[in-house]
Amino acid sequence: MKELAINIHSDIFADMRNDIDKHLKHCLDELSQENFEGGDISIKISLETIKATDELKKLDREGKFEGVEVEYKIPSIAYKTSLTLKQKHDTEGRYFDRGMQLVEMDGRYVALPVKGSQICLNDLLGDSEQASD
Repeated sequence: MKELAINIHSDIFADMRNDIDKHLKHCLDELSQENFEGGDISIKISLETIKATDELKKLDREGKFEGVEVEYKIPSIAYKTSLTLKQKHDTEGRYFDRGMQLVEMDGRYVALPVKGSQICLNDLLGDSEQASD
């Protein structure tokens, strides 16, 4: 087994670099088709060491093999890549009725039907006030 440098260019991270390239391509495809407004690629790398021991056989001075316990640390490197595409969702609508007009009544606005060029006073008072007269 040969020595392996631990840096971003190392073969250790080859799969991660491929995943990032896939995310880049996917994001750029979506942006060029105007399906999304933007994208974020996140990379998380977690590093730790795990203690291990092995027994190695070694020749002693008498030519016999003896077991020697050797302790060492195994590097453990995990990564996660994620792509977040940003999309804006809009809904639009409009209310428009030529047969209605905007009127302020008691500090609030209402839409009342237009009857010719004038509004009938009974329409402004409503049916409930007419009944009380």
